Amino acid sequence: MLQEVKEAARIREYTVKARVARANNQNVLPCNFKPQDLVLRKTVQKAESNKLTLRWESPFRMIEEVGRGAYWVTDTVDPGLASDKS
Repeated sequence: MLQEVKEAARIREYTVKARVARANNQNVLPCNFKPQDLVLRKTVQKAESNKLTLRWESPFRMIEEVGRGAYWVTDTVDPGLASDKS
């Protein structure tokens, strides 16, 4: 009896996780950047932000991909400054 309840709970958990993953994956757009592409970087929102606060920082040049979804970018104004945020 207890084993059947555990198995039913395990099946329910799997179906819920699969449904959530499927719903999330529908909203994810794959981005494949190549070196020398210009990209925008999302700003960190501060507590005193309002509706006129900039949401994106001006274009950065993508240097290389360092991980899955992580890139080295450099500022287009001062290329000597390298940043590890994407």
